Amino acid sequence: MLKGSRIAVLESRTGERLCDLVARQGGVPLWAPALAEVPSVDPVELQSVLDLWAGERSPVVVLQTGVGVSALFDACEGLGGAAQLLELLARSLVVVRGPKPTAVLRGRGVRIDLAAQPPHTTAEVLAALGSELLGGRAVFVQRYGESNTELEHALTQRGARVSELVTYQWALPADTAPLGRLLEALQGELDAVVFTSRSQLENLLAFAAARDQLARVLQALRGLAVFSIGPVCTAALLRQGIPVRAEATPPKLGPLMSALERELGSSAPQAIVLFAHGARDPQWAQPFEEIRRRVTVRRPELQVVLAFLDLMGPSLPECMSDLVARGVTRVRLVPLFLGRGGHLKEDLARLLEAIAEAHPGLVVDLLPALGEMPELLEAVSQWAAR
Repeated sequence: MLKGSRIAVLESRTGERLCDLVARQGGVPLWAPALAEVPSVDPVELQSVLDLWAGERSPVVVLQTGVGVSALFDACEGLGGAAQLLELLARSLVVVRGPKPTAVLRGRGVRIDLAAQPPHTTAEVLAALGSELLGGRAVFVQRYGESNTELEHALTQRGARVSELVTYQWALPADTAPLGRLLEALQGELDAVVFTSRSQLENLLAFAAARDQLARVLQALRGLAVFSIGPVCTAALLRQGIPVRAEATPPKLGPLMSALERELGSSAPQAIVLFAHGARDPQWAQPFEEIRRRVTVRRPELQVVLAFLDLMGPSLPECMSDLVARGVTRVRLVPLFLGRGGHLKEDLARLLEAIAEAHPGLVVDLLPALGEMPELLEAVSQWAAR
């Protein structure tokens, strides 16, 4: 249960459902839709793209959203029928980004050749294309609210000739009064904010900037529990210096609600234990101590401690015994190891078994290795590519 937590929801299309789920779990939702899907089909331009597509010998089409695919079929029917679109799809390499466009295409009886794997980002679309030869081929990309410049650049780098299929664009909702109420609530009336797309964040910040409140809103968001639907949204939040409390994995409402309940509800941890490998050199501990300090600043309501596998103290069993003595019954264990090697698979497993035997009432929530966290991989990649 969410124990009365006040949670802002910026989702538009399924926002009411998400607010209902929050309320059912004992939370208090504030619905502030930050995104509107505005039809933007130019019949002349669309027909021109379809004619170009018809003249290609081995075209590729990338379909990214269910809403966009549905709008594309609707627009083609307005031009005189969807038969031409179905014919074009039948002789193209059809690539889909996620389950929603897949469902629309299957409903129309369209063959799907390649599908991006979870979490269905641009990286997975490119991975699905794999070693497919794109040099000189026409690739038609269904736009989803805004141009996917990352995808278009990557395809162009591989020699493709990229054209967009434009069906809708993102904008602020016609009624921005709920966003105005959100700006007011960000002055201390909220416990958490949920973002289900990057564009929601961009629209919220643009809305705040137009009212000379950007700095205040950013400061407020950086001090709240912020939840993200997936890695693209998480990356956008991190670029603004907004810490992400949890990311839904996979990027769906169910896992998002589970993250909310885990972090804000009765199952929330009372302590965070950072677990690192030790060394004989005392300087080894300095970066881990700095991580502990920063986590403490962000989560002052929790006990944040550092434990080592060997060569340094305190040990993990010592830390857990100390926390139990202080009344802690639930701990989040964060392994500061880049990969899941023998130390986590074997050494940590043995330690946790002994801890469970010594403290049967203690619940330990074990997080993945650092290298399994998308936001950390993104941060390291950006740093390495500077």
